Amino acid sequence: MEFISNELKKIDRNEYDVQVVETIFNELYSCLSDKGVVVDEPTCEQMYLNHLLALSKRISKAELVEEMDLNCLDEISEDSWQIAEYAVSEIFAKYDLAMNKTECFLIATHIEINKRRD
Repeated sequence: MEFISNELKKIDRNEYDVQVVETIFNELYSCLSDKGVVVDEPTCEQMYLNHLLALSKRISKAELVEEMDLNCLDEISEDSWQIAEYAVSEIFAKYDLAMNKTECFLIATHIEINKRRD
């Protein structure tokens, strides 16, 4: 987690409440870890952690990505989708945000890539 510690230090403290971003990140990471999502290949791990951090920043400011047409949902297994939806919906509810299927899809993609790598 040294990577995340270094990335948190780089966050503009005038733009983000770093403590809130870190709390959201830890909640997302913990929720996904509890569901068995462990990304340990270095390059994949860095991309995964970086995405969780970016999502944490977006949640902290309630500025999520725009919903997009998700025609490629059939590329994601039901299991990966359910894990991602579970993790994201918990955090969104806590921060009073509507469910965003595009954000969920982005997390599910990381889960699916990691599963296929195993």
